[in-house]
Amino acid sequence: MTATHAPHARHPQLVDCIILCNAPALFTAMWNAIRSWLDPVTASKVQIYGASKAEKAKWQAALRAMVDPADLPKEYGGDSDKVVAIPLHAAKRGYKPPAV
Repeated sequence: MTATHAPHARHPQLVDCIILCNAPALFTAMWNAIRSWLDPVTASKVQIYGASKAEKAKWQAALRAMVDPADLPKEYGGDSDKVVAIPLHAAKRGYKPPAV
């Protein structure tokens, strides 16, 4: 078993999706090189968006597709004025945070 496959053998597909917002161009270039070393299913779960206005619209749409806009803070494209930390996997499954 190679080093790049060892984590997959012990923890197969624990993550539904990873979204990185406002990533610097250097990080995106590094990811493009690293991605080829990963299992294709795992690599497909990572979405990286840059800091441009066009990219911001894309990552806000991606977040709105996963989290109810009522629970998503405005700076992330939602409608909420609250600052709430919700794991995306929980939000995707219908989790609603308790009222503060």
